Amino acid sequence: MKCIKCKTELPEAAKFCHACGAEQPKPEPVLKEPAQLPPVMTVAELASALKVSRPQVYILIERDGLPFTTLGSHKRFIWEDVLAWLKSRTAA
Repeated sequence: MKCIKCKTELPEAAKFCHACGAEQPKPEPVLKEPAQLPPVMTVAELASALKVSRPQVYILIERDGLPFTTLGSHKRFIWEDVLAWLKSRTAA
């Protein structure tokens, strides 16, 4: 990965450039293959699939409108709805 400002080579997990101090963008979530994912997921399963923390999933629900359904008091995520939501975010 390279610094967005000075183009210095950086480790993949770098948050800041060691040469110029510029903050580096967070990497986009890497999605697992659809065949490996269940069609309906829990918060923990979705967090794992998106490679984010469970609290980040709740932030995505509140701030960005991540679609979910409830099963009693539990949130469940339909993978096809999540994919459509991700595509709409990257298209915007």
